[in-house]
Amino acid sequence: MTNISHALALTESLRPETLDELESTWSDFVDSRAGGGRGLYDLIGDELYGLALWTTGSVEDACDVVQTVFLKLLERRPALRRVRSPRAYLLRMTRSASIDLLRKRRATVDVAEVDIPLLVIDPGRNVDARRLSGLVIQLPPPQRATVYLRFFSELSFRQIGLITGVSTFTAASRFRLAMRRLRQWAESVDR
Repeated sequence: MTNISHALALTESLRPETLDELESTWSDFVDSRAGGGRGLYDLIGDELYGLALWTTGSVEDACDVVQTVFLKLLERRPALRRVRSPRAYLLRMTRSASIDLLRKRRATVDVAEVDIPLLVIDPGRNVDARRLSGLVIQLPPPQRATVYLRFFSELSFRQIGLITGVSTFTAASRFRLAMRRLRQWAESVDR
């Protein structure tokens, strides 16, 4: 899969019928029915990977995060019956695992080394997408995650706050600050 088609696949949000299927597949997974784990990964794996990628800024780290999330799910399977919103739970786990990995590595991302089109809206505007990706990766991880959850997972600020463990106001504030920074950086590059 090319970087562009991969990035486009990450931008597709879950449709309502997919959310229903996710609930059903979650039950299959929790009850250890055949195909539950694979079906769960097929339904939401790209979205989790996208959030991890935006948070960590690294393809390798994003893969590690998603693997960690699914391993933790296997360990916690009996306790997962209490989960009311599987999507929110999985996004929260992914964000937490991403932040834990960043803390452990205390990694800083060298923008020059990152060759990930994190944001591709129109394949005909590849140069703009690459430049915007370079700007997005410079945002602090909490702001990157908020932008991802808002644009690509199409979550409300209330939902983002619940997933990231902050208030609705803080989630909205992070988003506004990220958008302001991106606009300022984009304008300075155009000059």
